[in-house]
Amino acid sequence: GIFEGISGMLQGLRTLEPFHDAIKGFLPVFGNFMVQFAESPETDDALKKSIAGVVGDILSAYPAEGIQFARNPSLQKTVEECCTSDNEAIRDVGEFAKKMISKFH
Repeated sequence: GIFEGISGMLQGLRTLEPFHDAIKGFLPVFGNFMVQFAESPETDDALKKSIAGVVGDILSAYPAEGIQFARNPSLQKTVEECCTSDNEAIRDVGEFAKKMISKFH
């Protein structure tokens, strides 16, 4: 899905300096996009997992810029929902994102 693509882009470009810096300008767009889905009642567990993964990836690759994501209530709620999922893979991604968020609290 689209969030897996964003995650792959963040992970793949994080070590390529000119691209790493270029992505920073898109982070607010990614954030707004994630919040829209996080707040939708139609968002399923798989999509929540993808959102939590991108939150974690942003915080990992762009800690200074990612603080706004760590503080967003809708994204925090999505991460918490992942952490309490019956699905182990979803829980693992939620725990990763929660760990990254905890660095900012």
